[in-house]
Amino acid sequence: LFDEKNIILTAPVISDMHVGYSDLNVNNKERFDYVLKYFNTLRDSYDAVLSCGDHTQGGLEEQVNDLMEVYNNNLDIDKTPFVFAHGNHDTYWSGCMSTTQFYNAYGEKVYQYDLDQTQAKLGNRHVIVNNIHFFALQIKTFMPNYNDLTDETFEWADREIKKACEENPNMPVFVMCHSPAWETVYGSFEDESTGIWGASKQLDNLLKNYPQVFLLSGHTHYGITDNRSISQTTYTQYQCGSICDLDLDEYNTKFNIKDLSNERSYGFGSILEVDKYGNSRITRYDLMKKEMIKNPLCISHPDEKGEFLKKYNFDEIRKSKIAPGLGENSSYILTHDENEHFYIEINNIEESDMIFGTIARVYAGDEIDEDMLIAEFGVANDYYNYPTPNKNLSFSIDGKYSKKNNWTVSIQLVDSYGLTSEEYLPTNKIN
Repeated sequence: LFDEKNIILTAPVISDMHVGYSDLNVNNKERFDYVLKYFNTLRDSYDAVLSCGDHTQGGLEEQVNDLMEVYNNNLDIDKTPFVFAHGNHDTYWSGCMSTTQFYNAYGEKVYQYDLDQTQAKLGNRHVIVNNIHFFALQIKTFMPNYNDLTDETFEWADREIKKACEENPNMPVFVMCHSPAWETVYGSFEDESTGIWGASKQLDNLLKNYPQVFLLSGHTHYGITDNRSISQTTYTQYQCGSICDLDLDEYNTKFNIKDLSNERSYGFGSILEVDKYGNSRITRYDLMKKEMIKNPLCISHPDEKGEFLKKYNFDEIRKSKIAPGLGENSSYILTHDENEHFYIEINNIEESDMIFGTIARVYAGDEIDEDMLIAEFGVANDYYNYPTPNKNLSFSIDGKYSKKNNWTVSIQLVDSYGLTSEEYLPTNKIN
């Protein structure tokens, strides 16, 4: 549906640059420069740059100066608006500047596009680019079970978003906020490690009555390789990841997910495009590998019946998506080595977009028998390392299993939406 020949807006979508942070492996000012230079190789020009907060590590004026030095070295602020929301590292922690101080630090060139300068000083923005409305909203309290808005922000946003939707009912209205809305995208659910800590119920209450709204958020640093980075409820949401970091869901005990030791070696970003009919397209990029992630995410223009909101609705996806599995050309090879460990190798998985994890079960005896279940393991997949879904997995199973005994080892594949394959046995025979 997206019309390549009639694109009216093209903009990088980024978040969580944390300029001011550096260690032995990364300097985030240099990372931001690297990212903008890479984006400039992907398109001839941009209509805006959109960002969802935590531009600075400590909310300091010198960090804003460094950020804008990089921006101005790569883009022309007089031609390419920089539209952004503030994050907790910008305005919330002790020592951070206020939103008014940020307004002064960024200067009039950044805010020349804002329709309401008073709100801009409060961290709220309203900018129109090529007849498309963009809002940025300031979170008041970045704390667990809060991530709330001031009454003034809520009332202003509710009023102005309503006007924008009525002005052009066939076009999306983009809203940027550092926090994701509660229980929408991956990382915003109560049972995920960043849900209660980072998601906003009040933001969801504000936006849920506006089907045209397309929310862009950051904060969690979750990777955008997982397709749950986009979601549709009564409106559309997309979490943008971070250009300089990757966090994982530590609460996921089913697959024993651990923090990465090299999380700052990752970086993700996207390009948003809108055509003249109101269709949107998001192309995701692994910035460090300089590769496009999977296929673009295409969102149809708003319609009166809300049919366009079904494509990325998690419940609708679970009804229609094919569960992962092994086909005729797939294999599951089990090795029982001399140290009495099991090693599993799975090749050519079908419907591999994407395998979130594998469940392995060890049974005593020659068959699957629940009464003889000895051990069960959930093994997380490193999907975030693969811009194109990896169809081959391999891992070892903890523990020793005597070669004198008979064992049955089964696997089940689980995708990111929780769809689970049948229980498979090895395609080879082991000694």
